[in-house]
Amino acid sequence: MTTIFKGARLFSSTAEDSDRPGTTSGSFYNCMVIKDDVIVHVGQESDAVVQEARKAGATEIDLEMHLVVPGFIDSHTHIS
Repeated sequence: MTTIFKGARLFSSTAEDSDRPGTTSGSFYNCMVIKDDVIVHVGQESDAVVQEARKAGATEIDLEMHLVVPGFIDSHTHIS
């Protein structure tokens, strides 16, 4: 099962972001593709991966500009 999450503010801080013009420690994108519970793409809605998923019948969910931080782990926890 493939799902496209679109219309979001997705933050990515992967190593590949440092190779993109105008980026330093992370970037914001507007679309994410998940296939079988695995994030396979974070980028723009116009990217080829997104278009291919759409043509294959992926479910689309509009996140209405909510902030998403895929892979973010909050290590600031208080365990009692």
